[in-house]
Amino acid sequence: MNKITELIDSLDLSKLVPELGGLMGKAGAAAKWAVMIGPLLLTVLGLIYFFKAPKEANHSFGFRTYFGMGSVEAWRYTQRIAGLVIGALGILLTVIMGIICLTWGGKDTLQLLDQAVVCLIWEVVLTAVAYVGIVLHISLRYDKEGNLRK
Repeated sequence: MNKITELIDSLDLSKLVPELGGLMGKAGAAAKWAVMIGPLLLTVLGLIYFFKAPKEANHSFGFRTYFGMGSVEAWRYTQRIAGLVIGALGILLTVIMGIICLTWGGKDTLQLLDQAVVCLIWEVVLTAVAYVGIVLHISLRYDKEGNLRK
């Protein structure tokens, strides 16, 4: 029984718990990556839609809308517009979020994480607005057969 008591008394629990400073530093770096990865992906996706989109409508790759898949002309126009809008949004968000991340130098980690969540919410909202805008534009321009509306 004395041996068990000695073992428990000699056990240092602080060595079992990782250093919180290191974890918080990693959380700050992860927050910066999380904020920057979305705009970079939008930029790459916009460039792909604009330059490397499939030439004809398909159900596997491309910016697909109901009205944009009616004809080859509607499909190609949809890819160009989606590439321009999504690429421009990606570049704009990359610059803005890059500037924001550069200002996070001396901030408390929890404050940094709160600001990262706000940035991610803005990225999602702006991406959704861009998506809805593209779909509305295409639906106003083309009918379901892919013919130009008059």
